[in-house]
Amino acid sequence: MIVHIAVPAMNEAEYIEQTLACIQNQSCNAGINVYVCINQPELYWDNEETRPICINNQLTLTILRKSKIENLTVIDHCSKGLGWDSKKYGVGMARKVLMDFVSEKAHPEDVVISLDSDTLFKPVYVQSIVDRFECYPKAVAISVPYFHDLTSK
Repeated sequence: MIVHIAVPAMNEAEYIEQTLACIQNQSCNAGINVYVCINQPELYWDNEETRPICINNQLTLTILRKSKIENLTVIDHCSKGLGWDSKKYGVGMARKVLMDFVSEKAHPEDVVISLDSDTLFKPVYVQSIVDRFECYPKAVAISVPYFHDLTSK
């Protein structure tokens, strides 16, 4: 069994390293493949108000390229010429692209986890999901509650 972790990212340079660290620190018995889709509409490059998102996404690309995570695949939909067209874009499109990509790689016994790029979790998180699927082998999906910490920022 392999665990495939799909992570859409837009404007997340501030958080992606912490999420990657959580993935690296997993105590999971299965192998883990990580897929990150950095995305934005192509027209963001031409808009002064949204260009900072483009720059942030380029920084995220740099962070991912320097990452020491084994089995990391980066899907670039943020560099000039690779962004979404103006009709289909957003986190939903990024998740679809990720799930389509992962579904071509995964086997029926594998587990696919969809995360956000600012998600922090304990070292037992992935193994707890694997354990649930092992307890319920006929399950095709499992929802694992996650709560974002509230801050005063």
